[in-house]
Amino acid sequence: MVDASQVVAIEQEVGESMVQHQQVEDEEDDEMPLNEVQEVNVYPEKHLDTVNHPLVADLDLNNASLIHFEKINIDLKMLMREIKVSNSGQGRLIKKFNEILKSPGYDMHLPFLSVHTIAGPPLLSPYKTNKLVQKHYGVQKDTYDVCENRSHMFYDNKQTGCSCPNNSRYEENGVTPVATITQLPLYKQLATFFNTADRRQQLLYCANWKTSRSNRSYRDIFDGRNYQKNKHLFTSKFDLALALYIDGFFPQKRGSVTMVTFMAVILNLSPDVRYKKENMLQIFIAFGDKNPNNIFNYLAPTFRDLLTLQIKA
Repeated sequence: MVDASQVVAIEQEVGESMVQHQQVEDEEDDEMPLNEVQEVNVYPEKHLDTVNHPLVADLDLNNASLIHFEKINIDLKMLMREIKVSNSGQGRLIKKFNEILKSPGYDMHLPFLSVHTIAGPPLLSPYKTNKLVQKHYGVQKDTYDVCENRSHMFYDNKQTGCSCPNNSRYEENGVTPVATITQLPLYKQLATFFNTADRRQQLLYCANWKTSRSNRSYRDIFDGRNYQKNKHLFTSKFDLALALYIDGFFPQKRGSVTMVTFMAVILNLSPDVRYKKENMLQIFIAFGDKNPNNIFNYLAPTFRDLLTLQIKA
């Protein structure tokens, strides 16, 4: 089965600087008054729909097994991404490989193996490989309209006005959005991530944690004051503790385009695997000439889903 890390790697490489951030948070955790943490209202409730039904992740995982040929193409794609081959370079390499595979004499006798090589189907283009990943990954993307400079996202069908001046949601025909952004719903990613018994077993790290406050030792976030004050909320050993991260940066040294990534880290996982790229769930990447005027417009669908999971899951 294709996992989230392969989809994320194809969409955009994400830096792995989370461990340093977590260490700072753990050290400062005990110094921050709890009421300051609890009373911060990061998103006005009026923007969240009334929760009246549970979320159901309708994931098509029955056909998620890869045949050998498909796995070869995805592995090759991931390797080229890992060694930072550009998209155009990937296409050129695939084309050259296919020319070699079809060249006269390739299907030649190999005496030391006593077999004949059999030419298989041609390797897939980068575009077709991307489509293959999307097909076998259980999470289907959600698409939202954004304004022209991508500083405002419209998270429901009722919104038409933009928070930035001289921008609108639709083109002159009033139907076609001027721009869109793609998000991978967090609740569906979580359902896919923990679809196997082995993955669910990894959640028990949090439930089995034994706190030790001797010498004010902080071994993990669960030793921190904020978690200790709120651990009564975790009534089931499979309750999830999530950390959400936002990171904005310039992808190029020269240029006006900015990028903002939004991802989730599952704190239930042990620290030795928690911050590995394949275990961090990327929700979206926003890019444009300006940073979002109101980042919470972009976060609203995720907050709405998390509220539903908290109440109705």
